[in-house]
Amino acid sequence: MVNDDDEGPPPGWQSNPSEVEPASPPPRPPPTTTPREPMLQPRWSEIAQMVCGSCQQLLAYQKGEKHVKCICCNAVNFVLQG
Repeated sequence: MVNDDDEGPPPGWQSNPSEVEPASPPPRPPPTTTPREPMLQPRWSEIAQMVCGSCQQLLAYQKGEKHVKCICCNAVNFVLQG
C-alpha cells in the first residue's frame, strides 16, 4: 500500500548541497580578565655585563649568575667572578 501523505524527504536531507545552510560558528566565550603579576625589574646595581666568548655580543645578566646564555648565538658562557 502506498501512502499519499508523503511530505518529502526526511528532515536534514537535501538533494542539492547548495541548499544546505552553513552552520553558524559556536558562540565565543567572553574574554577572561585575569590579573597579572607586575614584572619585577632588577635594580641597576644588580646588573653585570660580559662579552660572549663565541660571537662577541655584549650580554647583560643579573649578578650572582654562574652561566649566561647568549641571545644571539645560544652559547652558554661561564661567568668569571671579579
